[in-house]
Amino acid sequence: MRPRLHGAARLAGGLYRVSAAEQGQSGFGVEAQQANIRGYVKAHGWTLVPSTKT
Repeated sequence: MRPRLHGAARLAGGLYRVSAAEQGQSGFGVEAQQANIRGYVKAHGWTLVPSTKT
């Protein structure tokens, strides 16, 4: 078990993907995924960090 760091920032990264054009039109596109991840991270008091694109 990892030790818990008191007062340390909790960082989170998110992954969004759309596998088909229909998914983007269904309400489960990238924008909806981003909003869900931002809400989840905020609700837990974490900080969402930007990713690097490869």
